[in-house]
Amino acid sequence: MKKRIILAGVMAVSLAMSGCNKVKDEAKSKVKGTGSVVAEEKETKTGTDETETSKEPSELVKKMDQDMYSLYSDAAYTCHSSFVCYLYALTSWGTDITFNCRENTFEGNYESAVLKIDGDGYDMLKCHFTGTIDGFTRINEYSLSTHVTKLTTEKFDKKVDRYMDLPADVTYSDPYGFTKADEVILYLPNTPVSQIPGKALEWIEAYQDIDRNGLLGSYIFYNPAEETAFMVLEQPAIPECADLKDADLANWDGEYVDNHEGVKITFDKSSSTPTATIIRGTSTYSGMHIKAVQGGQGGLILYGTNDEGQYLVAGLGTGDQGITLTVYESNDPNIQAGKIFTPSKA
Repeated sequence: MKKRIILAGVMAVSLAMSGCNKVKDEAKSKVKGTGSVVAEEKETKTGTDETETSKEPSELVKKMDQDMYSLYSDAAYTCHSSFVCYLYALTSWGTDITFNCRENTFEGNYESAVLKIDGDGYDMLKCHFTGTIDGFTRINEYSLSTHVTKLTTEKFDKKVDRYMDLPADVTYSDPYGFTKADEVILYLPNTPVSQIPGKALEWIEAYQDIDRNGLLGSYIFYNPAEETAFMVLEQPAIPECADLKDADLANWDGEYVDNHEGVKITFDKSSSTPTATIIRGTSTYSGMHIKAVQGGQGGLILYGTNDEGQYLVAGLGTGDQGITLTVYESNDPNIQAGKIFTPSKA
């Protein structure tokens, strides 16, 4: 079988883990699901009517302070409510699958197109498929798994359609890479590459550079029955970060607003420990912790929880397109993981 070369653009960063067992144990006892506990203490000042409110950092945020990347390895961390997997090749074929983890369902498409020798159209293979899973559960520190309980494909007779503005002869095909799925595995960022099957690595290395002695810098979805590894492109991994220095925050001040998406980011540098606030719709994350993206790129990592206990980890940086706010991790439906905002300074 010829080795296929797969196309996919994906940010992948290999990060190191540090030991924080004590913090993890505390987090596991207090954090439920992907949420977290937020405690608010009100202290009344003696001799005045003023009430001062202080927000104690959640156990999840305390754990992030110790090791941001330990989020993935903690038993309280669960699968996102939805994610999309891609399996593509240069030979004009691809399979994509969208998982709805709240309803334990999935939907996908397979498509292959080859230009005819006379250049007067395409020969195509297509398939639309749907199914159900039994829910993602922890296998170990590095991965989650689920079982495909139902897989239905929409079969059809050969038909004529159009592709790239040319006529196409379309034939039904089973979905390549996901025809015989049973147990499937979601490898989390920070998985030691040595823990990933060799056949999966052959696919992964075509998507991204892999250090065989290092750690995985992205999510990987693996189907052992067909030994195919899909990239999860809409859930980027948290980049490596470092403690904040004054120089890291020198160019960030005031408010940044994405009017189209209704997002506002505000920095507060009035104290010795600067904080940030992110607002979108009914979601307000105040007093967010700030770290710097490792490597002196001028980017920041913002993380924290809101009053409902939902958590958010986002990166703020600059690039060719201006300022971007990338949501790396979130269990907030208003600010979903994988979302990219483009704020400008107010």
